[in-house]
Amino acid sequence: MLLFVSVVCVGQANKTLQDSIFQKGDVVKLPNILFYTCGPYFFTETQKDSIKLIADFLKTHKNYVVEISNHTDNRGTEKMNLLISNERSEELKHALIRDFGIDSARVANKGYGETKPIISEAKIAKEKSKERKEELHAINRRCEMKILEIK
Repeated sequence: MLLFVSVVCVGQANKTLQDSIFQKGDVVKLPNILFYTCGPYFFTETQKDSIKLIADFLKTHKNYVVEISNHTDNRGTEKMNLLISNERSEELKHALIRDFGIDSARVANKGYGETKPIISEAKIAKEKSKERKEELHAINRRCEMKILEIK
């Protein structure tokens, strides 16, 4: 049986892939990307269109060096969440290079685990419904892209 986890891009990012003006340090919202939750941390095959949007952005902005980051919610151990987020960001980086021809020198990756939540655990704990708590956890699970350098 395969389970999926949604990585939602909301909140912290201050730009989208559709914006036209960027500066060093900007954080860009990435499309929703689903990863398998068991076994390897690969995204599902149906996510190619979302990843292509990121590749198209990088092909349009050929002078940008970026960091692809992944964040988890706080469930699970801190060590495991860091490992999972690093594996996911690495897999996304490799997909951009392998499947879309993005130069590896232009893409770094970093997994932040649960260290940079958008919604605090205290706020999530105050919610009464299980569904609302899950929505808030989903906000913390996200992929982002940071502009590291504009050459």
